[in-house]
Amino acid sequence: IMINYNSSVRQPPKRMLPPSIPISQPVRSPKFGVLPSPSTSHVHAKYDVLVWFEICELAPNGEYVPSVVDHSDDLPCRGLFLLHQGIQRRIRITIVHEHASELRWKDVRELVVGRIRNTPEPEEEDNDSSVLSLGLFPGEYLEVPGDDRCMFRFEAAWDSSLHNSVLLNRVTSYGEQIFMTISAYLELENCGRPAIITKDLSMIIYGRDARTGPRSLKHLFTGNYRNAEANRLSGVYELVLKRASEAGSPGVQRRQRRVLDTSSTYVRGEENLHGWRPRGDSLIFDHQWELEKLTRLEEVERVRHMLLLRERLGIDKTSSMTRSCDFTKSEKEVCNMVAKATNEGRASPVVLKSPSKDVYEPWEMTDKERELTFKCVKLIQGRIPSKDLPITKHNDVSPSEETTDMSASLISNSSIELCSPEKTRTITPQAPQQPAVNSSPSREQLVLYVPEMEEIRISSVVARKGYLNILEQKTNGWKKRWVVINYEAVRRPYVFIFREEKDPVERALINLATAQVEYSEDQQEMVKVPNTFSVVTKHRGFLLQTLGDKEVHDWLYAINPLLAGQIRSKLARRRPIIPPSLPAPPPVLQLAK
Repeated sequence: IMINYNSSVRQPPKRMLPPSIPISQPVRSPKFGVLPSPSTSHVHAKYDVLVWFEICELAPNGEYVPSVVDHSDDLPCRGLFLLHQGIQRRIRITIVHEHASELRWKDVRELVVGRIRNTPEPEEEDNDSSVLSLGLFPGEYLEVPGDDRCMFRFEAAWDSSLHNSVLLNRVTSYGEQIFMTISAYLELENCGRPAIITKDLSMIIYGRDARTGPRSLKHLFTGNYRNAEANRLSGVYELVLKRASEAGSPGVQRRQRRVLDTSSTYVRGEENLHGWRPRGDSLIFDHQWELEKLTRLEEVERVRHMLLLRERLGIDKTSSMTRSCDFTKSEKEVCNMVAKATNEGRASPVVLKSPSKDVYEPWEMTDKERELTFKCVKLIQGRIPSKDLPITKHNDVSPSEETTDMSASLISNSSIELCSPEKTRTITPQAPQQPAVNSSPSREQLVLYVPEMEEIRISSVVARKGYLNILEQKTNGWKKRWVVINYEAVRRPYVFIFREEKDPVERALINLATAQVEYSEDQQEMVKVPNTFSVVTKHRGFLLQTLGDKEVHDWLYAINPLLAGQIRSKLARRRPIIPPSLPAPPPVLQLAK
């Protein structure tokens, strides 16, 4: 008798399995092609972005209404769009995040749809002939009453027949799903390339006059969340702004080499570091830049010493000019007092004489004066090119220029932008660099950062969920919301806020990895609200109140286990130690005399 032991082994639950569909790479744009990455390893800022995806269909009244979405964690894309055959459609994308000075959406450049398939895993991209660039409508900023977050929305007309795909032209058979990948290329201010938002969508196409609705029996017993805003699919992204690198620098290719990324590997006990992460090669570049600054200071002092020595020896008869430009400390203080008095409207006792017109007239210079003038002009124009930079070849580079380029490659770009006038330079690979003198100071030509967007796949591992009363920092009044603490990984815990328990769309999120959780009795006495704790992020603060007295420590343990353990230990130390009571002594019997 042969026994199949594999059938008796219990399979792991679905929440422990990896996601059934991998995170797709961006669909290649016909307009941009393969985008270069002119960025350094220095991360300027990180932002959590919530994106809502909608597929709208033309209604009989002439408006585009979002199609029905079947939400379920068992689906590969966590949502299924239910579409009709032969109806005009639009794809609507809404970007939600906190306000930031560096994060400003200018416009959407392109929306690409491709990889039409009936399996979750995409096929080879080289064989994909269904890539289509959609017609765009101008983007707009939304203002929602009671919500001060930044919301940017745009739409694109989607004619599915142009894909020439049988899957999109016919009615979907029973048990089949259609998958596709969309990529939106958006332009940000002060960024050298567009930000790319990529998402995999799944859908089912019904007949033209069919009534759409979720097919699962779960919705029949639990009931649907009947709201028009529930017909959307949400995605969580992490937007990273990196410092733009210097185009053409010999060290750019070395700094952009692909290395093994071990940042997502969890190390036991790293939560005790409170979010501290070791730095990469940017620490070496910053150290080299500090050495370069010391070298520059030495060069300046050496030149100053040489000029003073030449003046003392009488080689250059420029003592009068040097004395006229060399002010003492007392003279500088007098000048500052005069300038202050002039600004305040008081009369200045010093009469400033206008320089004579002979200064501006040309004169015949000696050989030494001409040589010194050429040196000054060369130093001034050394970092500002006066003409278009040609495409240099390796055999045309002089040894001095090669040495200069090698020293420049060792300099960290983050420090150069703080100390160099090249901060307002653009780095367009297609066009040659224009002179900085002729460039306008408009913000459109500033190229400071390079955006990189990564989708965060949220697993179904839920630490805790329930209702909480939430009071935001920039709003008035308490709001009862359904809160879910979800762990994508140990270092990426998120708090998702829903309107109610049956709401399938995330309305807001809090990244606990970058937030600070506070709980104290003094805080409760100050706000005079029991069972409260605060969560403070970089942009706003939240005051959370539990519905019961015993739920505070449970929520704190789900959000921050270390803080909950500290609070429990403090409470245990405050309790008085009661010694065990001794038994009463037996009564003494007195014998009668």
